[in-house]
Amino acid sequence: MIKKYTKKDGSTAYMFKAYLGIDPITNKQRHTTRRGFKTMKDAKLELAKLQTDIQQNGLMSNDVVTFQEVYELWLEGYQNTVKASTLYSVENWFELHILPHFAHLKIKKISVTYCQRFVNELSKYYANFFTIVVYIKKVLEYAIKLNIITNNVMANIQIPKKTKKTVDKVYYEKSELATILDTLEHSEDKQLYTVIRILAFTGIRINECLALNWSDIDFTQNTIHISKTVAFTKDKLVIHSPKTKTSERTITIDKKTANIIKLWQIQQRKEMLILGYNTSDKNQLCFTTNKNNILCSAFIRTKWTKFTQKNNIPYIKLHGFRHTHCSLLFESGASIQEVQNRLGHSDIKTTMDIYAHVTKNQLDSMAEKFQQYINF
Repeated sequence: MIKKYTKKDGSTAYMFKAYLGIDPITNKQRHTTRRGFKTMKDAKLELAKLQTDIQQNGLMSNDVVTFQEVYELWLEGYQNTVKASTLYSVENWFELHILPHFAHLKIKKISVTYCQRFVNELSKYYANFFTIVVYIKKVLEYAIKLNIITNNVMANIQIPKKTKKTVDKVYYEKSELATILDTLEHSEDKQLYTVIRILAFTGIRINECLALNWSDIDFTQNTIHISKTVAFTKDKLVIHSPKTKTSERTITIDKKTANIIKLWQIQQRKEMLILGYNTSDKNQLCFTTNKNNILCSAFIRTKWTKFTQKNNIPYIKLHGFRHTHCSLLFESGASIQEVQNRLGHSDIKTTMDIYAHVTKNQLDSMAEKFQQYINF
């Protein structure tokens, strides 16, 4: 059945879902969905061609199998190996970046030249284009396992160099952070103030912060236990295990940060009680919507953007507070291992990259410090 639909960019296109028969490999019924046709005529022609190919050559004939069909088979197995949030992201990558260019192609007809041109173009507008390359490789590798093809053409392309772009501000200096927190402290938005204080003084990820329960915070020992994260699935926000094994950790907080969090706990209880919610349960989330549901990071991001604009503050992403905390830890004399453990970096290279940046800043200012000390 051919249907008209609206794409994410607002334009219209045509699609169809067709029954292919019984898969000789899995012994299951197979369907395929083809989309992205500009006209009804194009969709009808492709459907007729597909049905003719299957009648003449069989369902899994090596000559007629398309990238879309192998992708659907690959996805059946892949979806059982990852979290719902990862699956959601991967399906989005395929829908937005891969299937519009590869879905209709016969697997055996995909060439190195086609892949190279695709990746060259992709690299011009998508910074994380290599992730897309990896997932195309996975589907083609699966086609090799099914004995449909013998060579993964995507493995033979040359990866374009990432073009250096002018980067936005990614972290705050100590003096900048002090001014920002002082301005936030005197604002009416105590939830935003508390979130930003936690991000800046712990280095935890925004979605780790939004997954915190009050039971995760020990005001006696002044510690925060990170064991969860907020994640997106197709239809809702969920809380599940953290990004990596090393992401689960218990970190210390200073007394002032602990007091700021306590004050927010009291205010949350008052505000939510007015709205009809009792937040005294130990499993109550520290930060929620006004309906006491999981808070989306986009909500905090929007409030943070408006705050920086209103107060003429240089904007950094929320993840930039993680970089800020890491940099300030190094400047305060913390070791590489201490920083890695505190931030939950699974790969020490991530920690070392920031360490190299901090060290370069210190070296750049060394001559000036020396001259000021000598003073002649």
